[in-house]
Amino acid sequence: MSAWISVEDDLPKVGQPVWIRTVARGRDERDFIGMGMMTTQGGGPQWADVRDEAWYDDLIGEWRADMVLAEDNLISTHWMPLPLPPGKEAA
Repeated sequence: MSAWISVEDDLPKVGQPVWIRTVARGRDERDFIGMGMMTTQGGGPQWADVRDEAWYDDLIGEWRADMVLAEDNLISTHWMPLPLPPGKEAA
């Protein structure tokens, strides 16, 4: 399993679903973990939340997902690539 990557050190490629750690603005530092991805919708690179689920596309060998722009009150701090599904090997 990969280690968490700080958003200050690196960002995932646009459209790549990843695990993301966020904290809520204005609240105590509670951790929220979910799936997110970078998008260029809405005027530039920004985080989006994965809507419902992600799926592995065998044709391109990558995770895919539908997304919705992230809420403004959540601050993304770290991310981690999703693991490959069982029985899949890295290209």
